[in-house]
Amino acid sequence: MRLSDARIRALSRSIAKEMIARGVVEMKAPEHTLADLITRVFQEDQDLDSVLDAEARAAVARQKSLPPPGSGEYQAAFAREKKAAAAKRGLKEW
Repeated sequence: MRLSDARIRALSRSIAKEMIARGVVEMKAPEHTLADLITRVFQEDQDLDSVLDAEARAAVARQKSLPPPGSGEYQAAFAREKKAAAAKRGLKEW
């Protein structure tokens, strides 16, 4: 699921406020600095997910017998290829 930039920023601000309120972090910089860092993590994750999706779609398209898009077989092949693309990057929990 792709989150909008506005949703990512709102979640990041909420996470930052909660972390500060619970004493998980002590801030010497303004609160928005932590929210900006969290936003960057979300955005980098979404960017990587888009790259992995594209690689998985391309790998499925190269298969000799292409399953019908949207079918269970296609979804399984897509998930398998996406997991393989993540593994090539050393990502185990994808």
